Amino acid sequence: MATSLHTAFLALADRVAQAYSTHTHPQAILLTGSLADGTCDGFSDIDMSMYYDVLPTPAQLTQAQASLDARDAFFLAPPTADDCAEDFRVAGAECQIAHMTIASWEGTLTQVLVQLDLSPLQKAVSGLLRGRALAGSEMIEQWQAQARAYPPALGKAMVEHYLSFFPLWYRRAFLQQRDATLWTREILGETGYHILGVLAGLNQRYYTPFQLKQMHHFIATLTLAPHDLGARLERLVNADIASAIDEAEALVTECVALVKLHMPEVDTSAVQRRLGQRQAPWTP
Repeated sequence: MATSLHTAFLALADRVAQAYSTHTHPQAILLTGSLADGTCDGFSDIDMSMYYDVLPTPAQLTQAQASLDARDAFFLAPPTADDCAEDFRVAGAECQIAHMTIASWEGTLTQVLVQLDLSPLQKAVSGLLRGRALAGSEMIEQWQAQARAYPPALGKAMVEHYLSFFPLWYRRAFLQQRDATLWTREILGETGYHILGVLAGLNQRYYTPFQLKQMHHFIATLTLAPHDLGARLERLVNADIASAIDEAEALVTECVALVKLHMPEVDTSAVQRRLGQRQAPWTP
């Protein structure tokens, strides 16, 4: 059931979509992010993607903003011939509006689904599946159908890419002598990201560690995963260093077992080589 906050956000999103429909004439509009799936709160912004045969002119964008009485408008990155993204406020709510050509967006789908791109472009494809069409629903539903047909080759590529871990457990004694707390925590965080990447591939989920949010929501979609995964990942950064390293080794061990069982064609030998082992100091 929608909350009063969600309902107010949706009404404001409809205003934004209508303004751009009037002034920039997109072929399709997709509401994305937490507002689209109903997980928004008072810190959420209004995220939209708009798709065109040809991008609107700067004058058209300005007209749309003016009709909304938008404030503090700026581009999130330098505009190109294929895309641009604006940030502004309407009635105090932050809005981030991405504009792109249909050809550019369909090229992005090809990069991920055919060329097996593992970059943050996967975040856009995931957003497509979670999104809500505000205009051009038939076109958006066709793209969503493409994205739902997750390529098995992409899953394998994900597992192979993320099945790489710095063996903190092996180097534990070494690290204790090197005053490396910050670096160790950084590696523990990276270990968590890689664990999720491996599991995303096994479960055929789009994933990127870039600006990862709603982690527990994502974990809930994973059928193949170590038990109590969310709490254990949090321990990688919240527990004392020794306990966090123990947890990291346990999680990696369990992930390797899942890969061997469900994707046996993937070579896990490099990761297994250091599991359960500890570096000994050299003595003459």
